[in-house]
Amino acid sequence: MTLMFGTVVALAAGLLFGRRWYAFALAGVAWYVFLAVQTAYIVQPGVIAFGGENGQKTVQGALYWIVQPPILGLSIGLLFAGAFVHQRVRTWISMRRSAPATIA
Repeated sequence: MTLMFGTVVALAAGLLFGRRWYAFALAGVAWYVFLAVQTAYIVQPGVIAFGGENGQKTVQGALYWIVQPPILGLSIGLLFAGAFVHQRVRTWISMRRSAPATIA
């Protein structure tokens, strides 16, 4: 869930807001909320999680928690990619608006 939704929110935040502090805050809070929801879902009785393991065993294992920071890093990378596209589009729009009108 953090990978599916957290990365999409981070990319959208970068595209919409660029490299502003609230884009980073939105991406971080979204990742944290999705991590909490994912963990709460996996811990429920009867849920089979990663590798066919019991959900409780998965959450208590180290691998589950080791994988989460790289997912956050990927989300931040996608936020930077979205911010780059945001800046390029803003530059392109401002150049188009300031171009002198030509009479043909």
